[in-house]
Amino acid sequence: MCSDKRIQAFSEFIYGCHAVKMYNWEKPIKDHIVEMREKELASIRWASRFRALNITQFFISTQCLALTTFGSALIFGYPLSTANTLPALAVFGVMRYNIMYKMPTGIEKLSEARPASKRIDAFLRLTVQQEHQSSLSKPSSDEQQKESIIMSNASFSWQSEIPCLSSLDLTIEQRTLVGIVGPVGSGKSSLLAAILGEMNLINGRFNSNNTSFSYAAQSPWIFADTFRNNILLNRLFHKERYRHVIHACCLDVDLYRFGSHGDLTVIGENGVNLSGGQKARIGLARALYADADIYLLDDPFSAVDRAVAKQIYGRCIGPHGLLKNKTRLLVTHQPEFLRELS
Repeated sequence: MCSDKRIQAFSEFIYGCHAVKMYNWEKPIKDHIVEMREKELASIRWASRFRALNITQFFISTQCLALTTFGSALIFGYPLSTANTLPALAVFGVMRYNIMYKMPTGIEKLSEARPASKRIDAFLRLTVQQEHQSSLSKPSSDEQQKESIIMSNASFSWQSEIPCLSSLDLTIEQRTLVGIVGPVGSGKSSLLAAILGEMNLINGRFNSNNTSFSYAAQSPWIFADTFRNNILLNRLFHKERYRHVIHACCLDVDLYRFGSHGDLTVIGENGVNLSGGQKARIGLARALYADADIYLLDDPFSAVDRAVAKQIYGRCIGPHGLLKNKTRLLVTHQPEFLRELS
């Protein structure tokens, strides 16, 4: 547990190192981490001493037991012979293995298993997140035919019962393009998370009549693999659709710059470093290739320049784009795209 606390404290420091430097908190943070490390070393030293004592007892226990037993027999005049000493030594060996090895090892492993059991217990005690539809009334047949998403006085929260999004009334028809705008911290990304089912519905009604979602995050996850695999994400490769998606996301120029390897170029930590705009377009291409019913696009233009953003909007999201027959929710800070929104 000391190691867990030390690693957690160090991870929090790494995550917030800019704030630590800005507020000149280096010394108290360092003292806190050093204190955690000293506690960890103390527990390691205790475990090492216990392990060394067990090993020592294991190797000398038979000799000590034989000396005590046979010495007592000689003192009290009990005759010793091969017939009784050899079986006694065999019994001492069995006792040594079971008492001096298995028992201490079991105690040691039990102490090591405590942190793991606490993690499992904490995981099992987590609140089960219910599906939104389980607590909601069923939509009418007319609603099922016309609307993709319906919210009525819906409130959502992350962990507690305090709502982060309150009293939402929203109806989104199928095959429409809806824009989500607002200042930083107003809950635009949280609304997409609520639609995805990542937030808890604590009040009201929410229904999504379509069966599949595709989500393009503002900061997409890029893993160390080929360019193609980062887009396919273990889906089947359909050459024609893949080509249309690459063109729609303006990634064909990047593939040309990768040289002869093309989309088989390894990217990520062990490969070619990508710019923020390239990562955003790969994340968008991944969402497009999924071929879902509803597309949730979390500010996909934030990391690309204005000219590329216009091209991507026209090819992907706009009324003549690749997703023209899909339901699209677009978070954006660029007002020029708002004219064509539903």
